[in-house]
Amino acid sequence: MIRIIKQELNISPYLKKKITWSSKYTNINIIIENGTLIRLEPTNIAYVEPHKVIINKNYIEIKSICNIPMPIDLNVAYAEYLH
Repeated sequence: MIRIIKQELNISPYLKKKITWSSKYTNINIIIENGTLIRLEPTNIAYVEPHKVIINKNYIEIKSICNIPMPIDLNVAYAEYLH
């Protein structure tokens, strides 16, 4: 039987500090959601759901590689998928 195990990933304090600084600078309300690691046991299949930042009702995924944020706008990606 396959079990789905979800583990919450914490955003790095350095990256969180950058995001909160930019929200204070631009005076925009930003919501940060931590990403999750989803594993299927007893297999070796895993999926990393990236951190999400909500800016003015727009979802943006933040994939942090070496504390360098790489934003991906999900609204644009979905619009490109439809065409």
